[in-house]
Amino acid sequence: MSAQHAADRGILPLREIEGLRGPRGLPVFGNALQVRRDQIQQQVESWCAHYGDHFRIRFGKRRFLVLADPDTVASAMGGGRASSAALPRWRS
Repeated sequence: MSAQHAADRGILPLREIEGLRGPRGLPVFGNALQVRRDQIQQQVESWCAHYGDHFRIRFGKRRFLVLADPDTVASAMGGGRASSAALPRWRS
């Protein structure tokens, strides 16, 4: 599919997850020390307010893509209105 055809259908170009904004973490620990287990929802909501509906975080060596928009989540899960091709992907 050409880039113009994809744009006409509302499909965004692929982006690298590393290109997304997110809270700055520490070497080795990432963002793990910024979150208390009993307050993770409040911390993620705070990050959503600051970074938007999709951003990246890291806990140790594990990287995560946070999706807060219900349509984007539905698309990522295989349904919804948008194409999952518009979601950022991890670099191989």
